Amino acid sequence: MNTKEIFKRLDLQHIRGFLLDGNACDNNVSDKSYDQRLKAAREAFFKKAGEKFSDDEIDDFDDDLFNYIDATQDVYMEIGLICGAVLTAQLLLTGETEVKE
Repeated sequence: MNTKEIFKRLDLQHIRGFLLDGNACDNNVSDKSYDQRLKAAREAFFKKAGEKFSDDEIDDFDDDLFNYIDATQDVYMEIGLICGAVLTAQLLLTGETEVKE
């Protein structure tokens, strides 16, 4: 495969899937915006939660859920930044700064 073919397959969502889940090019690329993806996931979750919990229970659960999501988001963002820095350092150390055909 030549480099042009590699760059055609390059997508941030593929890299995210590989780094977080270990899935290589799992065709899990969405054309929806971040807001749309988050809204759909939230609505699906609370629909199912509403079938199992009372409104008061959901409100208490909601706070705990979002605290968990915030902590998870913080940790993965920090890990992602570190991974990006490590990859950048590796690229700079190899001296390969140009794409060769």
